[in-house]
Amino acid sequence: MDLTHEQFRWVYYRDIANSFGIYDPPVALSLLYSKGINTTSNIPNEQCDQESVGFAIYPTAVYFNHSCSPNVVRTRIHREIQFLSATTIKNGEELFISYGCITDPTLERCAWLKQHFFFQCTCNRCVLETASTMNSKLKN
Repeated sequence: MDLTHEQFRWVYYRDIANSFGIYDPPVALSLLYSKGINTTSNIPNEQCDQESVGFAIYPTAVYFNHSCSPNVVRTRIHREIQFLSATTIKNGEELFISYGCITDPTLERCAWLKQHFFFQCTCNRCVLETASTMNSKLKN
């Protein structure tokens, strides 16, 4: 089958953006989230370094949108992917997972998301942190 460049990009980027990396998860984050603790501000960045062991597409899981303050955390037990609430979720509230490392600084997170998922992050956390950074620069 012959694909145009445009068709190839459409298929390729959809696959990348909708597949889940299967990583050897850091123990510290997995333990925190399994206990319902969503405090990652004191976790060092090296805890986010994970070894990639493959990719998978979970059709019902691709509906989660991204937030740098996710209310759902993804975890893997053997070949099974599980989604656990990380906070109290109100009825009708949108469910978010993080597509990257939430302990990285705002600009690094946003650049990584742009490079790997092809969108500019406009989650509440990034908007607030960017505004705060801009206000600090204006005061100096």
